[in-house]
Amino acid sequence: MANVTVIVDPNHNFRTLSTNVQSNVQLGQQFLLQDLCFTDVKIDNDNDSIIKNAGPPLEGNQLNVEWVTPTLCPRRASNVTNSAGSWKDKSWTAIADMDKSALFWMTFPKKYFWEVLILQTNKSLKGEDLSLSEFYIWLGINLLMGCYGCFSDQCYWWSSNPIHKFGGAPFCNTKWMLFKQFDAINAAMRFTDDDSPGFEDKFHKVSKMIKLFNDHYS
Repeated sequence: MANVTVIVDPNHNFRTLSTNVQSNVQLGQQFLLQDLCFTDVKIDNDNDSIIKNAGPPLEGNQLNVEWVTPTLCPRRASNVTNSAGSWKDKSWTAIADMDKSALFWMTFPKKYFWEVLILQTNKSLKGEDLSLSEFYIWLGINLLMGCYGCFSDQCYWWSSNPIHKFGGAPFCNTKWMLFKQFDAINAAMRFTDDDSPGFEDKFHKVSKMIKLFNDHYS
């Protein structure tokens, strides 16, 4: 490609113009394009907007979309009632007299923990097998830590530093379970003994636990 020398008129001092800056820039581009065209340099100066350059829309490809605020509840449209949930084998009057432990066992019986959760977890757990009492401790620690969502690192809960109101976790879990054991149980925990489906199911790992809960509640 041949070298091109562009000569701009020195009498045009664009810096001292009092008009809009955008106009100054466009004015400078105008003189530059004229000089380039004078030197037989081909310039593609098609800077029109896309809408101006676009041809007529193709028939059948136009979308008539109207955004509206829904006035019909999708649950009502699907015949889903808003009735309060209930336990299948116990009335609310009977449940009112039950303590927290009884409510817990009503939703997740020991049979599930022994035959599914603990059995499957021990297959992957390194070291000694997980017992039912150790599972209760592991579960209780998770519930207690879940009440304080400001600690992203679980190591804070096993810190040897003195408990202080302006730093660290509000209590230490070492007296209940060592962090190494807690972390190993986390890695090995299994909630189902069903085989994996032939497709991706993000709820497969907890599907059996959900089904168990739904067997008692509707």
